[in-house]
Amino acid sequence: HDSSGSYWTDAQLTDAINQARNRTALDSGSIRQLFNFYLSQSQEAYPYSGALANLAVAAAGSGFTSAPAVSFTGGGGTGATATAAISSGTLSSVTITANGTGYTSAPSVTLTGGGGATATVSAAIMTAFDIMNITVNYSNSWITLAYTYFTEFQAKARFYRNVTGQPAVWSKGPPPTADGVDYFYIFQIPSMTYQCDIDAIVQPPALIDNTTAETLRFPYTDCVQYYAAYVAKYQQQQFNESANFLRI
Repeated sequence: HDSSGSYWTDAQLTDAINQARNRTALDSGSIRQLFNFYLSQSQEAYPYSGALANLAVAAAGSGFTSAPAVSFTGGGGTGATATAAISSGTLSSVTITANGTGYTSAPSVTLTGGGGATATVSAAIMTAFDIMNITVNYSNSWITLAYTYFTEFQAKARFYRNVTGQPAVWSKGPPPTADGVDYFYIFQIPSMTYQCDIDAIVQPPALIDNTTAETLRFPYTDCVQYYAAYVAKYQQQQFNESANFLRI
């Protein structure tokens, strides 16, 4: 029903469809993922996306006489740091001390020194549209943090900037720097590293061609065609027609 009789390329239509899928996923919350995340000691704010979420020991190795140094390469981000621990000559754990920002893929983890060999560590990052809730693991109990609006969080929680301890409250807030990434804030500021689960709405993987698997679930897929038509018509400055598709 295009009044101008225009045609779009496959690339243009694919872009419009993927924009529509992202918007549908955000509005509906239909694609959820439970991220295993680590809150770092003395760190108050964490980015929704592009942060180092967790580290897993893939191979413990052998022969370590001291803890190796941990470094990260690749992934597009900066600022992630971690420390390693050993037990009986093997790598027992790797703890995140700073989550970093800007990672678009999991960085490679390098272990240096310590006298051992063959230990490997895998990394994962968090990429979320929005966060629904956060639970913290403390003494083998999963404690759900209370949520409050950032205005109230700013007034009643951030007033106590030197208070550290077990986290109890969280809020969505503006970025503390000019990176434009959304952040969530924790109070009390963690007194140590805390493992947590983050229930998040995530972005669907982009469709590339007609063989790419769709991750949106029915009936939310029905919304995509109308929002994609809105995007396509808006890009052509056919504003009345685009508005009609958006209302549908």
